[in-house]
Amino acid sequence: LKNGIFQVALVDIKMPGTSGIEVLKQIKSTKPDMEVLIITGHASMEQAIQAVRNQASDFILKPFDNQELFDTVEKAFHNYELRADNKRLIKELREERDRLIKLNEKLREVDQMKSSFVSTVSHELRTPLTVINSTVNNLLDGVLGQIPEALIKWLEKIKNNTIRLNALIEDILDMARLESGKVDMHREKINLTSLVTKVVSNLQAISKEKNITITTQIPENLPSIDAHPGRIEQVITNLLTNALKFTPENGEIFVSVTRKGGYVQVAVRDTGIGISSENLLSIFDRFRQVENKQDPRAKGIGLGLAIAKEIIAQHNGRIWAESNPGKGSTFVFMLPLSLFASGDNARIMVIDDDEEILELFKVALERLGSIVETCNNGETAIQTIRTSQVTYDIVYSDLDLPGKNGVDIIREIKQIDPEIQTAIVTAFPDSKLLTEAMQYGPLMIVSKPIDGSKIYEVTRKLLAQKRLVVENNTHES
Repeated sequence: LKNGIFQVALVDIKMPGTSGIEVLKQIKSTKPDMEVLIITGHASMEQAIQAVRNQASDFILKPFDNQELFDTVEKAFHNYELRADNKRLIKELREERDRLIKLNEKLREVDQMKSSFVSTVSHELRTPLTVINSTVNNLLDGVLGQIPEALIKWLEKIKNNTIRLNALIEDILDMARLESGKVDMHREKINLTSLVTKVVSNLQAISKEKNITITTQIPENLPSIDAHPGRIEQVITNLLTNALKFTPENGEIFVSVTRKGGYVQVAVRDTGIGISSENLLSIFDRFRQVENKQDPRAKGIGLGLAIAKEIIAQHNGRIWAESNPGKGSTFVFMLPLSLFASGDNARIMVIDDDEEILELFKVALERLGSIVETCNNGETAIQTIRTSQVTYDIVYSDLDLPGKNGVDIIREIKQIDPEIQTAIVTAFPDSKLLTEAMQYGPLMIVSKPIDGSKIYEVTRKLLAQKRLVVENNTHES
């Protein structure tokens, strides 16, 4: 057996000098994949249970005929081949997973390098652009003497293009800051009615120039929302500016604000050129632009919608577009009425062997209206989640725990309920264990030291992810 290649072994349960159970154990210790059939004529229930516990594949009861023997052995061969195929498939899947993880890391590095390059170049462009702008303004103001009328026209063109270029640079830097999480999304109670009215008023000059009518529909007594006023104004401005850009002269734009359950929905509908189904799928991607054949001059860098999407995501909201070519477009975003509209009463488990960390999480999360449970070890936490009659929304776990570490916990949680959102808390964000944990699905990293604001921000994102997962699963079913 040690030196040969065998798929199936038939072992009598009673043999001189040894027992079939002992032979079974020895076979399984050296050749765990081999199918072992126990032959017996008088096995007790206790022996049968013992054989099964030691991974016996099946029993052949004495007396037996040739057909019975043939069928049982054939079944064992089939099981062996099936197990070998599964093992090979698992090996291939693991290799493919490892390849994808490495590829994903490289793509992340390339994306980071690209973002850093774009950000650096944008910063470097600011200085010469400022000098050009200042020089042009000085010339137009007559600081260097009277300027000929023909030259003024060209200086005005230079000035307008420096303003446009500066706006593009600001968009690039803004996108980089948003993606890196370096933007402070300080929230306060804001009134969407006044915010929409303000943006529409700011864009009246552009709408009058194209003779476009902007109509607003906002109900009275609309509740306030918790949001960053400047950033939400930026989103509405981006959507309305886009609508003005792609709506022909004498067209119409409609802005509506409605309450939808625990959310407020803002919709910007235009009578413009519309968007094809192919472009609609990628309309919120960075540097993505829709060609405007009616006005080729209406160009941008393709960051306005990407910025809007990132801002809304960081507010725990959703944004999407609906359109048909030639029939106009509608851009819609939804924001929770309160900071955690979908997070009130969210059930959250925090696992850490540091009592002070547990207390920090508990205090911070309970302030948000969440139901928080804490646990100082992985074994108890997993057992609690597995046997609980209620569903958990989020699990925070320390990476380095005695017994089950963070990776073990994440793996088992995803087996119990894939919809549970997970985050690893660690003082070692470069740990190789994190790469291992990421194979079990999306994972957020919370680097120590931590504070309440960091907990709020990560929890917001996790709840947004949970909502999207639930919605997707609902649509699929």
